Amino acid sequence: MDLEQEPQLPFPDGFFSVITMLAVVEHLDPESLVCLIEDAYRTLKPKGMIILTTPAAWSDGLLRLMARLGLVSKEEIDEHVFPYTLSLIGWYFGKAGFEMKKLRFGYFEFMLNLWATAER
Repeated sequence: MDLEQEPQLPFPDGFFSVITMLAVVEHLDPESLVCLIEDAYRTLKPKGMIILTTPAAWSDGLLRLMARLGLVSKEEIDEHVFPYTLSLIGWYFGKAGFEMKKLRFGYFEFMLNLWATAER
């Protein structure tokens, strides 16, 4: 499944209780991410949850330096398309239909990465 070409999930409405996107969104163009989160909302059951993680936007330069030094996978970092922020992820969730009061956000691993959850 190529989420850049077809950011729609091949599942019926209300199929999932939980959808995880761990270290996925940074590899997607922002337009594809909008469609994917909207489709995730569609395929979640009521009270279902989406969980995602992504590198914090401010850490992009650090990750690229670490890749040049051979400390992390250069191939993986080169595939990062867009650095997302918590507020931008929140905007995507809101655009998809998630209520703001059902969103949670935070950082982990010395604030190099962010996590976000949204309940349908």
